[in-house]
Amino acid sequence: RIGSITPCRYTPGTLEYVSFIRGNAGWSHHQGPSLYQYSDGRLIMLWAAYDIDECNNDNVMLYSISEDSGERWSDPEVFMAAPGANVSHAFQVQLRGTDKVIMVNRESHFVGEIHDPVTKRHLKTADYARSASRIILRKSLDLGSTWNFGNELLYEQIVPHHRPPFYGAPEAFLQLQSGELLMAVCFLPPDQREPQHYHVAFLRSEDEGETWERTHILTVPEERGAMEPTIVELEPDELYCVLRNKSGYLYETMSLDGGRSWSAPEKTSIPSPEAICKLLKLQSGRVILIWNNQSSTTQRPRYPLVVAFSDDRCKNWSKPRVIATESGANQLSNFGVIQLSDGRILLGISHYHATPPTTSDIDLAIFDEEWILKGEEG
Repeated sequence: RIGSITPCRYTPGTLEYVSFIRGNAGWSHHQGPSLYQYSDGRLIMLWAAYDIDECNNDNVMLYSISEDSGERWSDPEVFMAAPGANVSHAFQVQLRGTDKVIMVNRESHFVGEIHDPVTKRHLKTADYARSASRIILRKSLDLGSTWNFGNELLYEQIVPHHRPPFYGAPEAFLQLQSGELLMAVCFLPPDQREPQHYHVAFLRSEDEGETWERTHILTVPEERGAMEPTIVELEPDELYCVLRNKSGYLYETMSLDGGRSWSAPEKTSIPSPEAICKLLKLQSGRVILIWNNQSSTTQRPRYPLVVAFSDDRCKNWSKPRVIATESGANQLSNFGVIQLSDGRILLGISHYHATPPTTSDIDLAIFDEEWILKGEEG
């Protein structure tokens, strides 16, 4: 038994914040939660678990299920593992009007990562330029209860003029109002592996994920390029995307044709370190943005964690409200977010503790639109 999950209550108009699972429950680190709700009401959280370093080739993906809108959760169990590989970046989409669910995830074999298993200290970061990734698409015909073995997305569909190894990951996956699927993949082009300069490829499928067409590639000029896109559909085929980067501010780009083409990315006035952010369109039509509200050209500090809303199609944002904060080299990042049918918003957060030997918890914040609207950063 890995552990048990503390019940997570929801009180309308307030913020509840709990430790979902702590580091050293089975593995020293729990990271990268993603949340999805099936049409039968079941809510699933998927996340990676590993020891010492996120590039450990002996990690697993865990899952927990809630059948009461995220208040009580099943004990975590292993959802996925791959011998000699690292599994991560899992996203699911249930095709509207069906019981069919499409899942995409990454498998990577990292090269060059070194850690001391005795002191549990990370000594050397993996060499992404020599590490190899696969992007796997799987299908379920019974609302995620069982899955097929899946198929690998061909590298040539993502990277022009591909030369192995391929290193990249799916970062956004959604079904548009038209029914087509849209995927955004962050990758290192063959000629920009050293130094690293990431690009984002957008792919569309019109046949439920059977075939894919790459429609657009973009990047930004800053060191390391464009990373971890997050996308919302504002109106049919009108898409808004925000990009992680090293400028100290988030970048944004728009598509008016369902992801076939995108505007040149522009730097916003939204301060951010080099860290993930998330967009979510609410049932009301407002869009929320969740991010670390601190300008930095490095990956620190990854706090405070804040939320702001836009009611004018992402042109302007409200004053952010603090969800949680930290200090020193600790982090609140690598999160996933969902709004349920009753309006509550669940935010799964990777909570990194930097004091050696390092650990990572997953925290769960539960709030709603009322709480966002009535608050200010404090």
